[in-house]
Amino acid sequence: MKITATESGQATAGARESTGAGILPAGSGQDAKDAECNRRPPTSREEAIGVAMAAVSGTPDVREDLVADLGAKIERGEYSVSGEDVAEMMLRRMRADSIR
Repeated sequence: MKITATESGQATAGARESTGAGILPAGSGQDAKDAECNRRPPTSREEAIGVAMAAVSGTPDVREDLVADLGAKIERGEYSVSGEDVAEMMLRRMRADSIR
């Protein structure tokens, strides 16, 4: 028996439509059981990423205490940065960015 390209396409389309339909009736809870059986424990790297993500999510984007302190020093004229320090930091940042 020879299967034509049309019949093959129809079979493929039919298989795609029935994917996920399963043999057991809906609501039997088998899908949840299968998902639980296929679940694997997280790797140490995934656990470390989770810990890091939790720490980052709890950290504010702006450290208001430092910003307020620097703002007060600038207003009082107590904060000054030399041009050499600015240039040095710019060069450090450029080198760090080129390594990434």
